[in-house]
This record gives sequence, C-alpha cells and structure tokens, in this order.
Amino acid sequence: MTAATAARTLVRTALRGSLAQIRHVRAVPPGAAEGTVATVYAASEREFGLLAPPLALHSPAPESLAACWLMLRETLLADGRVSRAAKEAVATGVSRDNSCPYCVDVHRAQVRTLPPDDAAGRLSAWARRGGPRPFPDEDAPEVVGVAVTFHYLNRMVNLFLRDSPVPPLAPAALRGGMLRAVSRVTRPPAPGAPAPGDSLGLLPAAPLPPDLAWAAGRPAVAGPSPGPPRPPTPRATARCRSPYADWSTTPWPTRPPGRRTAPDPSGPRPRRTACRRHCARRAGWPC
Repeated sequence: MTAATAARTLVRTALRGSLAQIRHVRAVPPGAAEGTVATVYAASEREFGLLAPPLALHSPAPESLAACWLMLRETLLADGRVSRAAKEAVATGVSRDNSCPYCVDVHRAQVRTLPPDDAAGRLSAWARRGGPRPFPDEDAPEVVGVAVTFHYLNRMVNLFLRDSPVPPLAPAALRGGMLRAVSRVTRPPAPGAPAPGDSLGLLPAAPLPPDLAWAAGRPAVAGPSPGPPRPPTPRATARCRSPYADWSTTPWPTRPPGRRTAPDPSGPRPRRTACRRHCARRAGWPC
C-alpha cells in the first residue's frame, strides 16, 4: 500500500466516523446500507473519494439521498467545460454568502489544492455578489447548477452539522493541514473527472420547466426531476420560485431576499442563531 493510498484510507475512515456528528436525523451506517442507499454510498466513495456527512445526512430518505447525489455529482464533479477549481470557487462563494462555515472550509481548501484557474476569482465574486455573468451561456448549466446546488446544501449543513469538518478540539495550527488532507481525498483515485450522466438512472425522467432553461445545454444537469418529497435538483427549484431561477435571461439580483451577508473570514466564526436551532428542533427548513 502506497503512502497516498494509506492516507486516503485513514481520512475516509475518520470521516465515516464523523457521521455520528449529524444531528436531528440518524444516518444509515455504511455497513447497513441497502438498495439505493448502498448504490449512492458506493458511488460517492468511488467518485468523490469519501462518504461526506452532507450527503449521508439524507440517507434516512433514499430518494432524497439519490437526488442530493445527482445534483452534487452532475454539477460539481462530472467532467465538462468548466474546471473543477472554478466550480469549487463558485461553491465557496455561495457558501460564504450563506454563512455556511463548514462548506467554506471544505471548498476553499479544494480551491487551494487544485490546479489554478484564472476564472475562479471572477466566478467566486459573482457567486457572492451577483451582477453580470462572467461566463458564456454554454457554461451556465455547470456554473449556475453548482450555485443552486450549494444554496440547497448550505441550508442542510447549517441545520444538521456543526461549523467545520475538523474536530473542535483540533489545534488551530493543524486545521489547514487537516482540511487540505480532506480536499485531496475528495477526488477520484483514477485520473480524470467522472463521466457526466452516470447518475441519471437514480431518478425518473421528467420535463424541464421553462424557467430553468439555462440547464438545457447539458442533459446530465437537465436530467431527472425529483418529486415533492425529495430535495431540489437544479430543475426542482422551480417549485421554490427562487429569484435565481431564470438566470439564463436575467441578471442575478445584487441582494436577493432572504440571503445574509457572509462574515469577514478574518473575523469571528459565525454561530448558529436561535432561530435556526428552533427550526432544527422542528425538523423544518432554515428561516
């Protein structure tokens, strides 16, 4: 076993143990996974490098788990026009604007360990502040798809997970190294990105709503649409009537309703609010 393989195995094992940190729901343990849950768990470890708690927290509802994996895989992980570094920058920008320190930690570390992309800074700024789109329409299915995915995932993470994947008692001097180790594991061991579309069989096909036409140029993103009990894939956001839905024809509002300003990363780490704790106890969505 090489040193790299040993390190990957060690981090995977540690993060599997971190499933116990999920609050308010009980994730299905990997050894007890069956059917759709087992399929998604295996695909996540094969193509994402590990079973991440933000994905596993959906496991009590297998269809929700499948939808979450589909939206994450087909927008962020799958091979396409936009580099992984640029898409990770979008995920980081959205997560900062949603005050999701867990996702900021993970995806900022990814950006720092991937080959640089000149577009990353522009895309991160757009994800945080809006304005004219700094990418061609052909890139919208991937760039907008990542943004929509993380607007959903940030809310789930802020409800069900703590502020960072790093153990709270870890020395501050070790935090950066631990996050870099996690970021290097969250890539498939084989070279190259996963092929797009391989997760589409997890959900049934459905028509693409007109106001999500930005996804039409990439069939894997415009693929299946979940029913009401499942979390929103990019297409399912039509039910939410989000101000971001029709990004193919309208500029992103500078300050859409309901979004909060992310804290300065050099300042104190954000804390859960009493409102979020109340919502979590009632197993509802973030306020």
